[in-house]
Amino acid sequence: MDALGGLTSRLALQRAASDANIPLVTGALAGWTGYIAVVMPGESGPADFMGQNDAAEEQLGCPAPSVAFMASVMATETIRLLIDASSSLAGKILIIDLQTLSFDTMKL
Repeated sequence: MDALGGLTSRLALQRAASDANIPLVTGALAGWTGYIAVVMPGESGPADFMGQNDAAEEQLGCPAPSVAFMASVMATETIRLLIDASSSLAGKILIIDLQTLSFDTMKL
C-alpha cells in the first residue's frame, strides 16, 4: 500500500510491486477528489497515465477528511488482499468526489 504524497515516485513503486509479484493498493487526492486502485502484478495502473505533475495537489491541498476517507478505503482493500487475496478493486480504479459524493469505478 502506498502512502505517498504527490505523483513523482508512483511509477517506480508500481513497477517495484509488479517486479515483486505483489498487488499494489494505491491512491491519490487533490482537494476533495481522488482515486484508489488495486494494481495487480503485470497490469497497468494509474501511474502509467497520471503523469508526475503535482500541481493539482499543491493548488488544492489535501483536506484531512479527504485523506482519512481515502486511507480508510485503501486500508480496507489492503486487509482484504492480506486475508483472502481478493479485492473488489483488483484491476480497477475508484474515482471519488467527496464534494458531490460521487463514486465511479472503471477498469484499468
